[in-house]
Amino acid sequence: MTTALLPAEGHVVCVGETMAALAPDPPGPLEHAGRLRLAVAGAESNVAMYLAGHGIPAVWLSALGDDPSAAASVPRSPRPASTCRTSTPIPGIPPG
Repeated sequence: MTTALLPAEGHVVCVGETMAALAPDPPGPLEHAGRLRLAVAGAESNVAMYLAGHGIPAVWLSALGDDPSAAASVPRSPRPASTCRTSTPIPGIPPG
């Protein structure tokens, strides 16, 4: 692990998976959906994202591929000024 991923004292570290979640937009049966909404799902990444959104520094650590679905799965805090540091993609790693 590089020192860039080590949290400062008092920060919260969440370790685990995340995923891209697709849901019909507007809500309804998937087979009738004309559009899908992309969101981030996964307990660890959600906790890091929401803590950061409330001003609590959080770090989310995971292994991600360097594909578009992994890039879409990176948690983003609802408040742009908050801190939610994430893992660095690993070249050549497939999703899943």
